[in-house]
Amino acid sequence: MIRLITSGRQQKERTTGSFSKLGSWAFLAIEGTTTHYRYGSTLHTSEHELALTAVLEALRGISSPSNVHITVDNEYLMNGATLWLHVWKNNGWKTRTNEVIPYKDLWNALEVCTNFHQKVRWAQTHKFNKSKDEQFVEKLCSLAIQEASLGMQ
Repeated sequence: MIRLITSGRQQKERTTGSFSKLGSWAFLAIEGTTTHYRYGSTLHTSEHELALTAVLEALRGISSPSNVHITVDNEYLMNGATLWLHVWKNNGWKTRTNEVIPYKDLWNALEVCTNFHQKVRWAQTHKFNKSKDEQFVEKLCSLAIQEASLGMQ
């Protein structure tokens, strides 16, 4: 089994100009005793888009069909992946109030990536009781924002 711990978040400090919508994503992949991680940043984004990006980047790094356990820290992503995705597709990518679902391309990509694997299980982190791995991924997100702010990414 491959464990993926993912996170995506926006910069918390109040800034203006080009860094006002700076966000980051990160993941930690664990298979047995082997670990791998990646992180990145982007401008003009949302926390939901960043959370989706983190999971997609992690899943795209797995080259053979596997049993995957994905831990996310974003309730929208958790509900979208486990409850709403099939409903959205059946409703023509609209909510029950006829609003267009944002990030349709990312949700489609997520479905393709998860269907590639043998089994995918989802879990959501607990806000106040995070594991060391979850804390590590949060620190990677902070590092991505710091590096982008300094022009290193």
